[in-house]
Amino acid sequence: MNLLKIIALLTCIVVSSHAREFLIKPYPLINENGEILINFKLKEDAVLSIANSNKESLVAEYKEYKKESLHKINIGSLNCLFPKRIEITEKLSRTIVYQATLPESLCRKYDTERLTSESKRYVFGFMSDTQEYKERHNSVAKVIKDLQTQMSFDFILNAGDVVQDGDVEQQWIDFFDISATYLHDTPIIAAIGNHDYRGSKGAKLPPLFKKYLRWENAEKYGNFALNLGELKILVFNSNFFRLDKKEEKDMLIWFNYHLRESKKNDQPVILLTHFPIFSSSINKFTSMSVQKLRRKIVPIIEKYNVKIVLSGHTHMYERSLKKNSHYIVAGPAGGRVNSPTWKNKYSVYLNEEVLTFSVMTVENGVFEMKTYDENSKVIDQLKVSLR
Repeated sequence: MNLLKIIALLTCIVVSSHAREFLIKPYPLINENGEILINFKLKEDAVLSIANSNKESLVAEYKEYKKESLHKINIGSLNCLFPKRIEITEKLSRTIVYQATLPESLCRKYDTERLTSESKRYVFGFMSDTQEYKERHNSVAKVIKDLQTQMSFDFILNAGDVVQDGDVEQQWIDFFDISATYLHDTPIIAAIGNHDYRGSKGAKLPPLFKKYLRWENAEKYGNFALNLGELKILVFNSNFFRLDKKEEKDMLIWFNYHLRESKKNDQPVILLTHFPIFSSSINKFTSMSVQKLRRKIVPIIEKYNVKIVLSGHTHMYERSLKKNSHYIVAGPAGGRVNSPTWKNKYSVYLNEEVLTFSVMTVENGVFEMKTYDENSKVIDQLKVSLR
């Protein structure tokens, strides 16, 4: 075993031996400005330092962090000129309690020289409905972790119903306990599911969803736009049953604005919602939101030639095609599987028996996807130009 492998092994031992210090292990988010936030909760008060591993840019001098509070540390935009490794060091023992290498591609929009000299490639994951059954989420987490030994993800999209009961804090803690295996150094980007709203008492942005998966000054309805230069990810809150007419109008103005700007820049868009616009499942609890999506969102999707729409909710993996738009619905990554209850005339592939995780790649305007079941078997593939 060479020296570098020994050092890496020892580092892993040090970090893992201090994992007990975290109630919620550090996980990264990325906000609208492309800034990375490292979020964590401690079991005990601790004095920590958070820095780039090369010590060129210290995020915070040693300071005390209180237990139980969710700490959100904004480390700013990733700088392509320096290593992307972040270290959290505990003062008393001088040991590294967290170490992560953040996705290099997320810095490209801030480096114009590299934008002109390199082809941009984004690799990301897609899943949904991580709610309810820990053993199911664990099985999908193992698939993701195995894939991460073969490739690195720039981020992971979660189409919502992150937890079963959005107002139960322990369920969020349980979610991050399992997802720590694959979110260690990979930002999560999530849409709001109907279960994430449970107990929110009329809030447009559920309090615990905002606490864990958004940030200060996040868009008030839970929408999110990530501009990557070569690609834009739009996260749209599809829970129309929570909105009045004025709020619906605000949402549509936001949606139209971002698609109009992307069209000007010849920038492909991938749309993420919780409720699927087309699927083989519909019921009285969601039909209003789905019908509004079809009436109000589909014409905009087709006007601006959005090729990929990602969703969850039905707990059935399905891919539909209407005109030039592919509507991909994730199988559950935690919830139970369901059976079809509706005839979807646009369906081209349906598998209601599997938990799923999809790997998606965008390069030079071409989208590629492989969808895996809980046994790491590829069940579906797609390749399409986004322009």
